[in-house]
Amino acid sequence: MKPAYIPIYNVKTTSLKVLLVIAIILGIFGLAGIVDYLFLNKSWQISDQLFLSIFLILQSASSVFIINQGFRNTKYFVAWNENEINFLLPKSKQMETIPLNEIKSVQFEKHIVKITLKINEVKHFNLNYLFLPKKRQVAEYFKILKSRTELKSH
Repeated sequence: MKPAYIPIYNVKTTSLKVLLVIAIILGIFGLAGIVDYLFLNKSWQISDQLFLSIFLILQSASSVFIINQGFRNTKYFVAWNENEINFLLPKSKQMETIPLNEIKSVQFEKHIVKITLKINEVKHFNLNYLFLPKKRQVAEYFKILKSRTELKSH
Protein backbone atom coordinates (compact mmCIF):
# COMPACT_ATOMS: atom_id res chain seq x y z
CA MET A 1 0.00 0.00 0.00
CA LYS A 2 1.27 3.47 -0.76
CA PRO A 3 2.71 5.62 2.05
CA ALA A 4 0.31 7.88 3.94
CA TYR A 5 0.33 10.48 6.69
CA ILE A 6 -3.00 11.05 8.42
CA PRO A 7 -3.41 13.65 11.16
CA ILE A 8 -5.78 12.55 13.91
CA TYR A 9 -7.40 15.98 14.25
CA ASN A 10 -8.00 18.50 11.47
CA VAL A 11 -6.60 21.60 13.09
CA LYS A 12 -6.36 24.80 11.12
CA THR A 13 -3.42 26.55 12.73
CA THR A 14 -4.01 29.85 10.91
CA SER A 15 -7.51 30.03 12.43
CA LEU A 16 -6.09 29.26 15.85
CA LYS A 17 -3.51 32.02 15.47
CA VAL A 18 -6.22 34.56 14.55
CA LEU A 19 -8.34 33.47 17.52
CA LEU A 20 -5.29 33.73 19.79
CA VAL A 21 -4.70 37.33 18.69
CA ILE A 22 -8.38 38.17 19.33
CA ALA A 23 -8.21 36.54 22.78
CA ILE A 24 -5.08 38.51 23.69
CA ILE A 25 -6.71 41.77 22.53
CA LEU A 26 -9.80 41.02 24.67
CA GLY A 27 -7.54 40.33 27.64
CA ILE A 28 -5.72 43.62 27.13
CA PHE A 29 -9.06 45.49 26.97
CA GLY A 30 -10.11 43.76 30.20
CA LEU A 31 -6.88 44.68 31.98
CA ALA A 32 -7.13 48.25 30.70
CA GLY A 33 -10.69 48.45 32.03
CA ILE A 34 -9.63 47.26 35.48
CA VAL A 35 -6.67 49.67 35.56
CA ASP A 36 -9.00 52.49 34.51
CA TYR A 37 -11.56 51.53 37.15
CA LEU A 38 -9.11 51.07 40.02
CA PHE A 39 -6.58 53.82 39.43
CA LEU A 40 -8.08 56.47 37.15
CA ASN A 41 -11.70 56.44 38.24
CA LYS A 42 -12.26 58.53 41.39
CA SER A 43 -15.47 56.69 42.26
CA TRP A 44 -15.09 53.41 44.16
CA GLN A 45 -18.59 52.19 43.44
CA ILE A 46 -18.95 48.82 41.73
CA SER A 47 -20.11 49.44 38.20
CA ASP A 48 -20.83 47.60 35.00
CA GLN A 49 -17.35 48.51 33.75
CA LEU A 50 -15.74 46.33 36.43
CA PHE A 51 -17.94 43.34 35.63
CA LEU A 52 -17.31 43.76 31.89
CA SER A 53 -13.55 43.96 32.47
CA ILE A 54 -13.55 40.83 34.63
CA PHE A 55 -15.67 39.03 32.02
CA LEU A 56 -13.24 40.01 29.24
CA ILE A 57 -10.27 38.72 31.23
CA LEU A 58 -12.01 35.41 32.01
CA GLN A 59 -13.11 35.06 28.38
CA SER A 60 -9.57 35.71 27.21
CA ALA A 61 -8.04 33.22 29.65
CA SER A 62 -10.49 30.45 28.72
CA SER A 63 -9.98 31.13 25.00
CA VAL A 64 -6.20 30.92 25.36
CA PHE A 65 -6.59 27.58 27.18
CA ILE A 66 -8.83 26.16 24.43
CA ILE A 67 -6.56 27.46 21.66
CA ASN A 68 -3.56 25.91 23.40
CA GLN A 69 -5.37 22.55 23.35
CA GLY A 70 -5.92 23.00 19.62
CA PHE A 71 -2.22 23.61 19.04
CA ARG A 72 -1.37 20.49 21.10
CA ASN A 73 -3.69 18.38 18.94
CA THR A 74 -1.60 19.04 15.84
CA LYS A 75 1.02 16.50 16.96
CA TYR A 76 -1.21 13.39 16.80
CA PHE A 77 -0.99 11.31 13.61
CA VAL A 78 -0.91 7.92 11.91
CA ALA A 79 1.62 7.23 9.16
CA TRP A 80 2.85 4.23 7.24
CA ASN A 81 5.20 3.36 4.44
CA GLU A 82 6.50 0.12 2.88
CA ASN A 83 8.57 -0.72 5.97
CA GLU A 84 6.80 0.50 9.11
CA ILE A 85 3.80 2.02 10.85
CA ASN A 86 4.21 5.13 13.01
CA PHE A 87 1.54 6.67 15.21
CA LEU A 88 1.08 9.02 18.10
CA LEU A 89 -2.35 8.92 19.73
CA PRO A 90 -3.76 11.30 22.35
CA LYS A 91 -3.37 8.88 25.28
CA SER A 92 0.19 7.90 24.26
CA LYS A 93 3.24 9.49 25.79
CA GLN A 94 5.55 8.76 22.85
CA MET A 95 5.41 7.82 19.21
CA GLU A 96 5.03 4.12 18.42
CA THR A 97 7.01 2.64 15.52
CA ILE A 98 6.17 -0.87 14.37
CA PRO A 99 8.30 -2.47 11.62
CA LEU A 100 6.02 -4.42 9.27
CA ASN A 101 8.33 -7.44 9.24
CA GLU A 102 7.93 -7.71 13.06
CA ILE A 103 4.14 -8.10 12.93
CA LYS A 104 2.92 -11.60 13.74
CA SER A 105 -0.85 -10.98 13.56
CA VAL A 106 -3.50 -8.28 13.39
CA GLN A 107 -6.92 -8.67 15.01
CA PHE A 108 -9.94 -6.40 15.22
CA GLU A 109 -11.91 -6.08 18.46
CA LYS A 110 -14.74 -3.58 17.87
CA HIS A 111 -12.85 -0.33 17.25
CA ILE A 112 -9.50 -1.53 18.59
CA VAL A 113 -6.81 -2.99 16.35
CA LYS A 114 -4.67 -5.46 18.25
CA ILE A 115 -1.22 -5.89 16.71
CA THR A 116 0.81 -8.85 17.99
CA LEU A 117 4.52 -8.67 17.30
CA LYS A 118 6.87 -11.61 16.79
CA ILE A 119 8.39 -10.98 20.21
CA ASN A 120 4.85 -11.58 21.66
CA GLU A 121 4.41 -7.91 22.51
CA VAL A 122 0.90 -6.56 21.86
CA LYS A 123 0.22 -3.03 20.61
CA HIS A 124 -3.25 -1.49 20.53
CA PHE A 125 -4.55 1.11 18.10
CA ASN A 126 -7.89 2.73 18.89
CA LEU A 127 -9.79 3.68 15.73
CA ASN A 128 -12.22 5.85 17.73
CA TYR A 129 -9.73 8.72 17.65
CA LEU A 130 -10.35 9.07 13.91
CA PHE A 131 -13.40 10.42 12.15
CA LEU A 132 -15.19 8.58 9.35
CA PRO A 133 -13.26 9.15 6.13
CA LYS A 134 -9.93 8.73 7.90
CA LYS A 135 -11.22 5.88 10.07
CA ARG A 136 -12.19 3.89 6.97
CA GLN A 137 -8.82 4.52 5.35
CA VAL A 138 -6.86 3.40 8.42
CA ALA A 139 -9.15 0.39 9.01
CA GLU A 140 -8.72 -0.63 5.37
CA TYR A 141 -4.95 -0.45 5.76
CA PHE A 142 -5.05 -2.67 8.85
CA LYS A 143 -7.34 -5.14 7.04
CA ILE A 144 -4.84 -5.38 4.19
CA LEU A 145 -2.07 -5.81 6.75
CA LYS A 146 -4.10 -8.55 8.44
CA SER A 147 -4.56 -10.44 5.17
CA ARG A 148 -0.82 -10.16 4.43
CA THR A 149 0.16 -11.50 7.85
CA GLU A 150 -2.34 -14.37 7.51
CA LEU A 151 -0.86 -15.28 4.11
CA LYS A 152 2.65 -15.29 5.58
CA SER A 153 1.62 -17.53 8.49
CA HIS A 154 0.08 -20.19 6.19
